[in-house]
Amino acid sequence: MGHQIHTLSYNESTEDIEVVQYQAVETKNYLSNMQSYQYMIWVPLSESFQKDKQRFEKFKYEYRWNKLDNMLCGDPEKSMTEDSRYRRVSFGLIPDSNMSEEKETEYIHNFQLLLNYLNKQIGEDAEEQIYIKVVRTSDSKDSSELSPGRVENKRRNASQSHRSMNRMKRYTIKLSKGKEKYQWMVIVMGASFYTKRSYHISFHWLVASGSKIDAQVQMLKRRCSQYGLRLITFPQYSKSANLRLHPLISPVSVLIEETEVARKAESVLTTEFNFIDDGSLIVEASDVQLQVFEFQVDRWGRQKLTARQFVHHTGCVFVRVLEDARGAFGFFWIDNRKLTRDSELMTQTAQKLYQDFRAFVDCARAKFASGQMSL
Repeated sequence: MGHQIHTLSYNESTEDIEVVQYQAVETKNYLSNMQSYQYMIWVPLSESFQKDKQRFEKFKYEYRWNKLDNMLCGDPEKSMTEDSRYRRVSFGLIPDSNMSEEKETEYIHNFQLLLNYLNKQIGEDAEEQIYIKVVRTSDSKDSSELSPGRVENKRRNASQSHRSMNRMKRYTIKLSKGKEKYQWMVIVMGASFYTKRSYHISFHWLVASGSKIDAQVQMLKRRCSQYGLRLITFPQYSKSANLRLHPLISPVSVLIEETEVARKAESVLTTEFNFIDDGSLIVEASDVQLQVFEFQVDRWGRQKLTARQFVHHTGCVFVRVLEDARGAFGFFWIDNRKLTRDSELMTQTAQKLYQDFRAFVDCARAKFASGQMSL
């Protein structure tokens, strides 16, 4: 945008390259240099057009391209953080709902087999082997000291913080052998494995060919199938705090202002509609686009709230649940285009789930308003 200039100079005697960055005095976004664009978009989930809005800002996040150069050159002090620009592909392990204790033990065992496989991919000479903690739904004995690739059993703590529930671990996998050009990727995994929640696995890479990554993806899918684990491809927008990360994919919102009805609606997602807990996300108020929502302002003047997310056991649709300061709820339905775009069955499944949920909400509202049902 012309607000940043770089000069590069090369010193032949010392073989040093000096980079000088000049920054404009004013590089902040104000209402005067931000534009909003409203448009109508067709949403397959609701089979209707709906209004959406995208915001354009003059100044974006300043990306430190020299950090990228250092990473490409193999600087061990650099790491691929979430604000880095790189290619990625994400997956989710989705457990069966209402597992018995025996099934839960089998599920943990199968996950252990997957960890053993991934540790072999990392290699015995890796600085750190994969250590994942399992959180059961029932009481369990404290496990002994972990060995490489082993999992730890621990009782689920209902008061566990958002950060600890969503903490991720990163491990590097070398993709080249012998005299091949050095290639590598990072596998990102949840630090804790909850048997009643989806479990996220991602591949991040900068220096790797498409064939190398595709081979890793296919091997991961085959191993999960072999171990009886259901692995579903998750789109990036399902993990983003921004509900409208993709301008051509718009979530469908269901607003419920009656707190009792809303809490019942959230409950039936898991009890009747076969949805699984998919974790939580911190959401910006500006991304919600519901005018009736009231957001609390924190001590730094920011309007943020924690959203709970659920994924259907087929993986075809996500539901993100937000609660405002008044107790009103917003249910944001987001279909998984990785599945629905190539499968008419998945599309119909997602549409029927949405329609049945709307029918349940309408019925519950009517009964609650007439006093016929106590929620």
